[in-house]
Amino acid sequence: MGEETDQGNQIFMIASVISWLALVIFGWMAFGVPDIDYYDIKIWIFWNYVIIDDDDVIYDEPLFIYYVLFYMACIITLLFVTAAFLVLCMGYFVKRDANIIIGMLGGLSKFHFVPILCVCGLFIIGYTYDDDDIRDGFNGGHYLFSILFGVAALASLIFIYLRTNIESPIYATWAIKHGAYGCLIAFLLHHIGYVFSMYGVHDKKGHYDELKDWRKGCYIAFSIIIGLCNIGLSLFLKEIMIPFINLLIYIGMTVQFFKLDKDDRKERFSEAPGAINIIMMIMSLLMVGFLGTKIRQS
Repeated sequence: MGEETDQGNQIFMIASVISWLALVIFGWMAFGVPDIDYYDIKIWIFWNYVIIDDDDVIYDEPLFIYYVLFYMACIITLLFVTAAFLVLCMGYFVKRDANIIIGMLGGLSKFHFVPILCVCGLFIIGYTYDDDDIRDGFNGGHYLFSILFGVAALASLIFIYLRTNIESPIYATWAIKHGAYGCLIAFLLHHIGYVFSMYGVHDKKGHYDELKDWRKGCYIAFSIIIGLCNIGLSLFLKEIMIPFINLLIYIGMTVQFFKLDKDDRKERFSEAPGAINIIMMIMSLLMVGFLGTKIRQS
C-alpha cells in the first residue's frame, strides 16, 4: 500500500512539474509568438487578447486594456508563475519540503495541474493566430474554445485555491497561492468577459444596429460583473493579488476608453463604461488597502 501511495505521489509530482514548466514556457513565449506585423503595426496576442503596441492606434472594442497596463499585469503574473515553478522544484527535489509536498500533492490539491494546463491551452490558442486572422477577424472556433478553456481554468483554479494549504515557508504560499493563483484568477475573469463580448462582435458582423447594441451592452454589463466578481472573490478568498490585478486591469480599461474620441465613444458606448471603470478602480484600490491592513495585522 505504501509503495502504491509513493508511486501515485510521484505521478502527480511529475504532472505538477510538467504543467508548471509548460505554463512558464508558454507564458514568456507569448511576448514573441505569434510574430504579427500588420501594416507596420506590432500586434501581440496573449490568450485571445489582441494587444496593439502603438499609441497612435486606437482600438475601440469593449473591455480593451491599454497595452502598457496590460504589459504590467502580464509581467507581474508571469513573474509569480516563474517563482512558483522554482519554489516547487526546490521543495520537491532539493529541500524535499514536506509542507510544500503535502500542500501541493495532498488531497484534492494534487489536481492543480488541471487549471494550469487549461491556462496553457489558452496560450496555445493564441499561438494559432496569423496575419489573416488579424485582417479578416478571428473565427468562431477561436472564441468558443477560448471561452471553454477560460471557464474550465477559472472554476478549477478557484476550487484548487480553496483546497491548497501550504503551512510554511511563507514565500511558497506567496509565490504559488497568493501570487500565481491570485493573479490568474483575476485575469481569467476578465478574459471570459472579453472573449464573450468579442464572440458576439464576430457573430453580429454586418448587422450595424445589433452590433452597436451588443458592444455597448457588453461593455457596461461586463465592466460591472468583472469588477464586482473579482472584488467579491478577493474578499471571500482574502486574496490581495486579485484586487491588485483588477486595479491594473481597470486602470488600463479606463485609459483606453478615454483615448477614444469623445463623440465616437458616446456614439459607440455612451459615457457609462468610463464612469463604471473609475468606480471599479476605486473599489479595487480600497480592497487592496483593506486586505493589506488585514495581512499586516495577522
